Amino acid sequence: MKRSERLEKINAINHGMETLAGANLANIQAEYANQTNQLEQLLVYKAEYADKFTQRMKGDVSPQELQDYRYFFASIDAAITQQQSMVNHFKKMVEKSREEWLSRHQEVQKINQVSSHLRRSEAVAKNRLEQKVLDEITAHFFHGPALAAKH
Repeated sequence: MKRSERLEKINAINHGMETLAGANLANIQAEYANQTNQLEQLLVYKAEYADKFTQRMKGDVSPQELQDYRYFFASIDAAITQQQSMVNHFKKMVEKSREEWLSRHQEVQKINQVSSHLRRSEAVAKNRLEQKVLDEITAHFFHGPALAAKH
């Protein structure tokens, strides 16, 4: 088996790994977008609730109702903090996954270049060998009997 053929098999494996890394990146990016969307929804919900609270404060508010608002704001702030942590976690995962895909992609590109160069070299060597064989056949055909008669 030619070296270029062996390299192509290796490259097929690397290309498969690149494809898997790309799919993983896409999945992580989708989850990152989902987590970011959830954070945005929490922030909107908090803002809407704060507006309601502001409107409610214009009237009479019982101590229990005030305590309920405080409890709610503490809870939503905790949820926002937790969600920000998830967004940051997935952001790091996206960066790591992107680096992994890029590394795989570059490996495939390098092997493609080496394989292409090797195929060209093999083709040149094959052409030279064919030309040498043709030259020998031609020399033997035209000069062979004359050389044999001299000896």
